[in-house]
Amino acid sequence: NPYTCRRAEGRISLDGKLDEAAWRQADILTGFLVAGEKTPATFQTIARLLWNDRFLYFGAELEDTDIYGLHTGHDSPFGGDDVIELFVKPDRQKPPYWEFHVTPRGATRDYFYARRGAGPNERWMVYDSGLRAAVTVDGTLNHWEDRDKGWTVEAALPWNAFEKMGGRPRAGDRWPFMASRYDYSV
Repeated sequence: NPYTCRRAEGRISLDGKLDEAAWRQADILTGFLVAGEKTPATFQTIARLLWNDRFLYFGAELEDTDIYGLHTGHDSPFGGDDVIELFVKPDRQKPPYWEFHVTPRGATRDYFYARRGAGPNERWMVYDSGLRAAVTVDGTLNHWEDRDKGWTVEAALPWNAFEKMGGRPRAGDRWPFMASRYDYSV
């Protein structure tokens, strides 16, 4: 379905809270499904995209009763941690695409894939987009015996990250994208 990425009016402060007025103006993405099925996901995810002259912004509010994430830093191996991902492919006719990942501990990872299936992930991790992210957690991270409420992600991707495919979009351009989530709850 088409999604309109709106211009962020005013400053966005990367603090892991989607409390700026611009976020309230952003269209929302909902309807996340269980991978490989047509079943709605157990916990709600609400994602949003915004832009300004410097960044593409990605925000997400993730309901989660068991928030799990061990790793920190950039490009650390965090398979098994809860994660929100944004996939961006500026041209349906060309194979390159990007992936951007953020975990509840604020660990980030980014990939630029020249073509799907062109070697292991480690080959594409050398790419550094300049992704910055902040996360807030409403609960107790990594404590499966209590009941958490969720976590919020606020991320900024500099437009120069997209130079390999012609840079930032122009008004009216259509870029296919997908947001997905892994939730490793008990």
